[in-house]
Amino acid sequence: MHDTARPVFLHAGWRTAGTWLWSAFRRRDEVLGLYEPLNESLATLTLRTLGSMRPAATPTSNHPDEQRPYFEEFAPLFSSRTPGVAGFRREFVYDSFFIAPDTEYPELRHYLESLVQLAQTNGKTPVMKFCRALGRVGWMRKNFPDAAQIFVMRDPFSQWMSAWRLSNDDDNPHHLLAPMRVWTLHKDHPLVALVVKALRISASDFVLPTKHAPSRKAVRTTPAHILYRGFLAFWLLTAYLALPECELAIETERLNESDYRLHVQREVESLTGIAVDLSDARSLGNVATSNDFFGAAQAHEDALRALALLEDIAPAGGKAPGPILREKLTEQVQIAS
Repeated sequence: MHDTARPVFLHAGWRTAGTWLWSAFRRRDEVLGLYEPLNESLATLTLRTLGSMRPAATPTSNHPDEQRPYFEEFAPLFSSRTPGVAGFRREFVYDSFFIAPDTEYPELRHYLESLVQLAQTNGKTPVMKFCRALGRVGWMRKNFPDAAQIFVMRDPFSQWMSAWRLSNDDDNPHHLLAPMRVWTLHKDHPLVALVVKALRISASDFVLPTKHAPSRKAVRTTPAHILYRGFLAFWLLTAYLALPECELAIETERLNESDYRLHVQREVESLTGIAVDLSDARSLGNVATSNDFFGAAQAHEDALRALALLEDIAPAGGKAPGPILREKLTEQVQIAS
């Protein structure tokens, strides 16, 4: 293992190209790529069904075209007698989404430690990609101080449109409803209440079906502008919390710019000791609209006001996230107007 190798935690939202970035790490011989350690599927998968979850099964996701199952590296942690990964608990997924850095949560810490140990026992560097950790990056940083924390972000409207298209093209509403699930579970959290109110929505605007057919109906019956505002509130608060806790932020819509891509590659290698090749980056640039799709311009204006409230009520430690978030939201206002 490289002398400077550290565990790597990639923190991404849904539809940010986080899986593509994780795959670039996974291709390296020195890496053990652990996909979505907090994914609810890890409670029910078995060694027999492990292979069913792979990119080829959902081609419209545009995930990297590789044959290996997403969760292949977890195989040693499965029991032949019971389903699920050893140490995983369902409450890890959303129930603890906003735990504070100093919260004692030994079950989650021991589970993630087991993944780090699995990699290091085999002489590998663990690279974990999370879509369900954005509200608790501070907790992970405190409990795993040796890990490189990297934030993967994308401009909000393009990110949401990717989820919207996947819902329509692949009949997969998960990425649209997951942020709403977080809101309804944590509606009493003071910062959640602040941003949801600022975006002029409420937890009562959303339903939480657990099965596919009701979820599909929920997406079709909830006004699109409400779904977008709910996502935008989620994007803003999670980025505000995650950015100061991470050593590197990667803006995936900029990776088609050669100078920026090379800069990211150098920064990643400096942080982790892993040389990744990002030359196959696709363009994920801003989605331009001429008719203010779903009232996006006003939604972004409201998000800018929510950001100002966050800065007043909960000043961020470390590197202030306000400038980059304000820049992205202002750019979105200009595009949608």
